[in-house]
Amino acid sequence: MKMLHPGNFRQRGIMLIECMIYVTVLTIILLLAFSIFYQCQTQSVHLRRQTEHVAVTLRFGERWRNEVRNAVAAPYLVEEDRAISFRPGRLFT
Repeated sequence: MKMLHPGNFRQRGIMLIECMIYVTVLTIILLLAFSIFYQCQTQSVHLRRQTEHVAVTLRFGERWRNEVRNAVAAPYLVEEDRAISFRPGRLFT
């Protein structure tokens, strides 16, 4: 049977402390990584929503531009339904 020397206890203690330090450092790194991941995910969702809003705005702008280009008469107010309509036969300039 092998006898344990006092030096062996000291080395085992250092190994346990080193292991605890490694686990602590790894935990901190993982917490930071998860935090950064969720921030990126949140910003990505926000960016996607903003780009969808921009795309919708551009589509409405194109529709409005087409309506202006295709207008052949000056707009006037129709009193019955309070809608803007076009006079037939007069060019819009």
